[in-house]
Amino acid sequence: MITRFFVAGFKPFGAQGKTVELAPLTIFVGPNGSGKTSLMEAMALLAQSASWSQGGLRWGRGQLVDPVWAELPEPPACLHRGSFGQILRLGACLQIPAAPSPSPLSVEYVVEHRLHDRGKGDWVHAISLTPGVHARRVHRLAQQAFGTASWTDKLEIQGVDLRPSGSADRVFGPETFMSAQVDPNVRAQYDGILAALEAGRRFCQERFSYIGPERGPSRIDRNTEGKPPRTVGKRGEATVRVLSRLFSSEGQSAAAGTVQKWAHKFGLASLHAGWSGGKELACDFRDGATDTVVSFDMAGFGSVQLLPVIVELFASTPPCTILVEEPEISLHPQAVAELPLMFADAVQGGRQVIVATHSDGLLADLHRIVGAGFPATKIKVVHFRRQGDDVEIKDLPISKDGLVEGWVPSFCDAEDRSAKEWLDKVGGSVP
Repeated sequence: MITRFFVAGFKPFGAQGKTVELAPLTIFVGPNGSGKTSLMEAMALLAQSASWSQGGLRWGRGQLVDPVWAELPEPPACLHRGSFGQILRLGACLQIPAAPSPSPLSVEYVVEHRLHDRGKGDWVHAISLTPGVHARRVHRLAQQAFGTASWTDKLEIQGVDLRPSGSADRVFGPETFMSAQVDPNVRAQYDGILAALEAGRRFCQERFSYIGPERGPSRIDRNTEGKPPRTVGKRGEATVRVLSRLFSSEGQSAAAGTVQKWAHKFGLASLHAGWSGGKELACDFRDGATDTVVSFDMAGFGSVQLLPVIVELFASTPPCTILVEEPEISLHPQAVAELPLMFADAVQGGRQVIVATHSDGLLADLHRIVGAGFPATKIKVVHFRRQGDDVEIKDLPISKDGLVEGWVPSFCDAEDRSAKEWLDKVGGSVP
């Protein structure tokens, strides 16, 4: 899982940067435009760049990146203040399974990139392992003139200077820290760093997914051809294909049953998917009112848009990290009250869930999962608010009973304004 993430120089996040501590269940909340999606996109940018076999940050627009979690304009458009010369810095602390050791590997990785106005740039990669192993590679533009450029390149492990070789810009790439000649005094640390980088790359490639808010029946791919996808995709486009794989695999019966359980709670009883002849996969459910089997895209929009989220939560292989934006879209408050229980079920299965929401009901019902035995210490609520040219990020305390203490500041502002306007109309007053 991702225990901490750092971002600077990206969209609303200024040069000083912001660090967010993450829990097994983390909920981002705040006004529109406050930075919630931007932080998720920063995480997605790091993950999809690590999945790329070549160097550099992969912006996902017009590039052969698979999967694409963030489709961003090329710099400088997505840099803070939209100008060249800004330093973009992305950092993540990962806890990764490290067989045969029973303890997870703790890897803290930071990449920073300064792009100059002629398309050349500086790269800095830093990695720390627990306990006490550090390395740093600095690749800086020394001079640039008449279409040519030269760089200085330095690699340091445990304070020992090594001669760097290989790529200087590969995100989570072991070759970023490779050396032509390794000092015997740091050989063990060197080997550990390369192994950690490979583990980080594999985590980003195989254990990270992002479900965005643009999802619905029109985006679903039912093609029977091609390799079964690992995830439902950012727009839920591969939902039926993942479901079909789930229902056709004997070893996935427990996961299929859990998907059916939660789909039923959100209006899709007896959900099933698979090949039924022809070149398209079928996906249907039983309508309780008429006791009729119908295609899933005949369900209400709220149920259909939530299906990719349900499938990703329980078809994914733990341990993994799943980002979800606005799961409450078009859901009735009674259905929203079930969302914390579903997220807790996924977390108890070994998954990390990070949610961005505007739903006061979702937050108000966190006490339900705590009351059912889910530890309040595994929940974080993080409030975002724009402060001038930057973003204010603040953890909101959770009581031992699962209540957001003091409530959500931006919700309070909206509720106070609505109450005042309502009371003014009926002749009352706000104390």
